Amino acid sequence: MMSSCSSNRTTTQCSVGTINETMGPPIMQFLGGFVENVLALFILIKTKKNHKWKPFYRLVCALAITDATVSSLVYPFAITRYATRFTYCYSVNVCHHVAFILSFAFLGSALIVTAISFDRFLAILFPFKYDSSRKIQRTTVMIFSSWILTAAICTLPLVGVGEVKFYYPETWCFIDFTSKDSLNELKT
Repeated sequence: MMSSCSSNRTTTQCSVGTINETMGPPIMQFLGGFVENVLALFILIKTKKNHKWKPFYRLVCALAITDATVSSLVYPFAITRYATRFTYCYSVNVCHHVAFILSFAFLGSALIVTAISFDRFLAILFPFKYDSSRKIQRTTVMIFSSWILTAAICTLPLVGVGEVKFYYPETWCFIDFTSKDSLNELKT
């Protein structure tokens, strides 16, 4: 037996249905996302004498921090839902939290990977200018700009621009891509 959830801005509704799902995949995703990114951070810190925190390594560190944080903030809710055999239903706040964090993960990771590509582009195309003393400052600005822009975009559903909804098997919420509402279309 499972509860089916639906959400709008103020309420979450659960109805009873049946779906047989195993909790193996979310546990594996959590362990992979969290443990592997923490391991990457550990290796980066342990080998800092070799790479001296050059821009590429700072960007990889930011990517690992983003992904590990997302795993630790989203998967416990999904695992709880599986563990209760889908009887636990997310509150509206939890649904918005999960949607924000997942949106942050996808967009934040994409922007940081773009920053890595841009950094490599500058290093190859302008090697003499790239090797300036400002490259660490430029990298720090790229990282924080990525995070701030991502947070601003992901906050839009929280302030009324667009909606979030549950997606199968209703263990995660995300931006509603199916709505024909003009605010949702703007957001997506």
